[in-house]
Amino acid sequence: MGGMNFATYDGSSSASTSYSAKGAISGGSTIDFGIAPVISFETGLLSIGQSTKSTVSGLGELTQVSRALEIPLMLRFDALPLLSLGVGGYYAMINSKYKIQGSTIALLPDGEYTIDKSQNETTDYGLRFGGRLLLPLAPMVRALIDASYDMGLKDLDKGASTSKTKQYALMVGASFGF
Repeated sequence: MGGMNFATYDGSSSASTSYSAKGAISGGSTIDFGIAPVISFETGLLSIGQSTKSTVSGLGELTQVSRALEIPLMLRFDALPLLSLGVGGYYAMINSKYKIQGSTIALLPDGEYTIDKSQNETTDYGLRFGGRLLLPLAPMVRALIDASYDMGLKDLDKGASTSKTKQYALMVGASFGF
C-alpha cells in the first residue's frame, strides 16, 4: 500500500517554535494473522516519509524532510465485512540523514544533515490507531483505504525541550486473502 503521511511534533522549546505538517510519500506492506473470527493481529514494515515545516519566531522558517522505517503492531477488529478498526503501537527507526529545504534561517541553510545523536533520538515508539475500508474486487482480492494516526510517546529531544511525533497517514492498496 502507498499514500501520504503528514508528520509534525508536539512539545515545548526554549525558542518560540511552531510546527506544521506537510505531505510526504509513504508505503509498505502489512500482514494480518487471524486469532479469532473477527480479531486479527497486524504487523509489517512501512517506509514513512516525514516533512515538517518549523517556524522559529524572529529567525524564520524551514522544512525538515526525513524518512523512517516503522513496524506497526496492532490488534484489528473486523466490525463489518467492509470495515476494520485497529489499535496498538508502533516502533520506528529514524534515518540519521535528513534534508532542510526552503530555509530562511541563516544558521541552517538548505542541504543534507546528519542527526546529532547526543541531542536527538533515532528511534521512536508510540500508540497507533487506524481504520480500514475494504472493497471487494475479485474472490480473495480487495482494494483497501487505510487511515491511521500515530501518537509518539518517546521524547525525541535529549535537551531541555520536548518533542514527540504526531502523524496522520492515508494510504491505498490491495489486500489478498488466503
